[in-house]
Amino acid sequence: MANWPLSNNQYQDFLTLSNCNNCLITGGGLIDGQGTPWYIAFDNGELDYRRPNLLVIKKCVDLKLLDIDILNSPMFNVVLSGVKGAEIGFVNITDEWYNDGASEPHNTDGIDPGSDSAGIHIHDVYIYNGDDSVAVKPGTIAGGCTRDILVENCEFHRGHGASIGSIGSGCIQNVTFRNITFYDQMGAVVVKTYNEDVGFVKNITWKDLVMYNTDHCVNINTNYKTTGNPPQLLISGLNLVNIVGDKCAYPAHFVCQMEKPCMDISLVNVDLLKNAKEKTMLCEYAHGTAHSVQPSSCLLP
Repeated sequence: MANWPLSNNQYQDFLTLSNCNNCLITGGGLIDGQGTPWYIAFDNGELDYRRPNLLVIKKCVDLKLLDIDILNSPMFNVVLSGVKGAEIGFVNITDEWYNDGASEPHNTDGIDPGSDSAGIHIHDVYIYNGDDSVAVKPGTIAGGCTRDILVENCEFHRGHGASIGSIGSGCIQNVTFRNITFYDQMGAVVVKTYNEDVGFVKNITWKDLVMYNTDHCVNINTNYKTTGNPPQLLISGLNLVNIVGDKCAYPAHFVCQMEKPCMDISLVNVDLLKNAKEKTMLCEYAHGTAHSVQPSSCLLP
């Protein structure tokens, strides 16, 4: 680590692919990021710079990442920035918990499409990590937003969820997570926003999900971190359909803000009550409809 090169005041990312059209990354091999020493150094406060990501894909068009195993990325595993059209499939991502499996490899996001990426299909992916399983990050309103993302047929372990954000400004729209199973996760259905500038999150769907032993099965939080700025981000069109949870510690929290309430939330066939620690749903300034939902909905009309 002492000799790792620096770039823009952070440790240089391990692999970067830029401005590529019709590229295919495949082969059935393993990329080993040897991240455990990085995790330990980070936890001990020994790093002066941000850790390197493993694979960063920038401004590519019609890219395919298929049949690859990724192990122990020092930080984020796969980052998509300004990518237009991509398929990521049959990829296995593992970031090992250390200290006999008790310590989380922090900030090891699985796959992060963002920065106006659009037309992204992520499917048949296995992710075992220590942060967001898939996190859709914001784009710009001028650039058309991060949009048109489909994540399906996946299995997630020990991570933080099928997440939107975090986002403080900019926009994310038209994202679907479907047919996903979650095991021993910190989160599953997640939206993380904070008060920075103008933006929006809209038309996000989670469908056909099963969750086992998850801390926060549904966690919509519009005050993810404190900034002191007034709320300017609009959240609307969150759709949760056919979702089952077994042993959710906290089944569903919809925590929004009075100045910018969450609107048009739809809950259909959602049952998170089996073996749940908390037996009620929490709502703050969240509006929508609910049909066949347990615990009972607290959404405002």
